[in-house]
Amino acid sequence: MLFVSSPYFNTYQPLADLAAYLLGPPCCNWATTTKRDIHRALFRKEAYNEAKINALMTKLLALLRRFLIHHQLEERPEAKEFMLQNMLQYGMHDWFAQEFKKMPNSQTEQQQKLNEQQIHWLDDLEKTIPSNLLLENIYLAAQTFFKNSLEYACTLVQRAQTTNAAIDTQVVTSIHDQLTHQWPQLLEIPVIQLYYYNLKVIWGEEREEAYQQLKRVFYKFTHNWEDRDLFNAYRSMLNFCIRKTNTGDKYFQHETLNIYKFIIDRKHILKNGQLKQVSYNNVISLACLEKEFSWAKDFAEKFKSYLAEDVQKNAYFFNFMNIYYHEEDYDSSLGIMQKVNFTSVYYQAKTKIIQLKIYYELAEWLLLDAALNSFRLFLLRTKKSGLHTQELLSFAKILRQLAKIREQKPFIPSTELTRRLAALEEKITTSPKNIFDQRWLLLKISEQSQG
Repeated sequence: MLFVSSPYFNTYQPLADLAAYLLGPPCCNWATTTKRDIHRALFRKEAYNEAKINALMTKLLALLRRFLIHHQLEERPEAKEFMLQNMLQYGMHDWFAQEFKKMPNSQTEQQQKLNEQQIHWLDDLEKTIPSNLLLENIYLAAQTFFKNSLEYACTLVQRAQTTNAAIDTQVVTSIHDQLTHQWPQLLEIPVIQLYYYNLKVIWGEEREEAYQQLKRVFYKFTHNWEDRDLFNAYRSMLNFCIRKTNTGDKYFQHETLNIYKFIIDRKHILKNGQLKQVSYNNVISLACLEKEFSWAKDFAEKFKSYLAEDVQKNAYFFNFMNIYYHEEDYDSSLGIMQKVNFTSVYYQAKTKIIQLKIYYELAEWLLLDAALNSFRLFLLRTKKSGLHTQELLSFAKILRQLAKIREQKPFIPSTELTRRLAALEEKITTSPKNIFDQRWLLLKISEQSQG
């Protein structure tokens, strides 16, 4: 009765009414119950219509057959396998992990159970399906299963890394080992390769090698990927490259920009038709580091309209100020700097840093000294703003010392100059605390040592 009353299996109320009549009072004896009795009970106000009762009974029998199939399926061991596969397909990853753990603990038990299921399944299918078609279907099913499983494993690892939680290595290792040991031929399929190397990039020992393999597959078969496959692959590639770039690796800095260009060309950088301000800023800063100034300007112009209206103008001015600074067009940078509104402490801090660097490059020592004093007061006032205050204060302190050395350079003996620059470099490289933009400071020290 619960099955018939469920809106998922039956939305036709007369069917539920018929089942209720047949299963309970006043109908006590099916042998003596007539169609007229049923019609009178269900359609009291209507004239007798035998065709209507016949149709209703036919529908009830069909629903009964469906119930028997459903009930039998629930009792079969394959039901669990189907449920797990569908959980992966529909992205129900947390639930999948819980249900997966409820499966037989022993790998031998799991394999034995799977083998028994496959034998019965194959015996039944071979009676009606040609063997070549059967093998093709099994191969396609395995491909789909392992693609979804690898995707789940990637999601599981990324989520654990993001939340600093322990990775459930049993699930990830099981998926990896089943593929490599039982279905190695599937590794020839591009989409399986994509997720296999993706997993190795985010969870493996030879990650740089895995990145190169993932990159090769990703760009070679780009036209094959669905949007979700594209996103999963370039997200891992981008995160890996950014981490390497942050260590000062120029090769991966270039790689990061190339991935961004790929995403931008396909408008995948947009979310719901909009571009995040932080992404706009990061892409342009990266292009400036790679000295691709024309591309940076073109991107800034074309994608300005995709920013939220309330930040468009400010983000545009700020980023052109940054581009002009990197082009060493300091007058243009200082000129457009006046148009940047300090709508956030981030913009204010970044603008002040660019101003400090320009004054240093132009050897405007009085202006630099005043700007450093102003910057220090700004940082002390905004300690609780979320800025990395101590890192920025250390940067300002080192810059002041470097500027003093450079200003006095004509009057310092070469041996003394070398000693002071080396001491300043050692202070940066051995500092137990992080210093903002260490690479720029070390570059400027190197320039003074050489010049």
